[in-house]
Amino acid sequence: MLPLSLPRLPVLPASLLPAPRLACGAAAAPGGELRIGFTPLGLHRHLPALLRLLRQVQPQARPRLLEFSPAEALVALEEGRLDLGLLPQPACIHPALRLLPLPSEPLLAVLPADAGEGTTLDRTTLAGLARRGCILFPAAQAPRLHGGILQAFAAAGIALAPPREAKRVSAMLALVAAGQGAALLPATAAQQRCEGVRLTRISDGARLPRLGMALVLPQRRLDASLQRLLALVAAEAAGARRDASR
Repeated sequence: MLPLSLPRLPVLPASLLPAPRLACGAAAAPGGELRIGFTPLGLHRHLPALLRLLRQVQPQARPRLLEFSPAEALVALEEGRLDLGLLPQPACIHPALRLLPLPSEPLLAVLPADAGEGTTLDRTTLAGLARRGCILFPAAQAPRLHGGILQAFAAAGIALAPPREAKRVSAMLALVAAGQGAALLPATAAQQRCEGVRLTRISDGARLPRLGMALVLPQRRLDASLQRLLALVAAEAAGARRDASR
């Protein structure tokens, strides 16, 4: 859980009961074009899983994938220009939207392959990361994640210089390989192939947040195919959380 005091989010129940009918009408059917907004943080795990389930529900679906910042995606969803958004879990959402949380991921440290000081082969520390300097996603791209990381260092009494920022995992890995700092990335994203870097766990990183992603969609009546898609997403998310708790 994030060490932040945040308002309770409205959550789409697993039963996915039909939402109240609103003037904006039914959501786009997966049999036609489905407009999905995403951010780079969803590329490595959740977007491929969503598209796999979409093909399972409706092989003829035509997903239109549109990259947005989280704030832009929320506005597009409110205005009806997107049918689904795959975003870092927001601190709050507009009443016209609803949210389905997805399984969260722990953060790993990405270090230069020849990193030695303050590390072992498979572990590092928050102090060791602070000495190198951190490379993070921008606050505008993942505000809860960014803020939670800074708060974790502060709670541990470790001074952290202003972090370098990069919007893409590939850019973060390249900066690490070039000796520009250490990156903090969710486990699936950190596993991208890049020469000159290695992954390590953070031995005192219990205070660090996990990356929480969510599906966000307009609060309106859903067609039957889209309800089946979201039911599958909810079922897989529940299964992943059960597995993680064992």
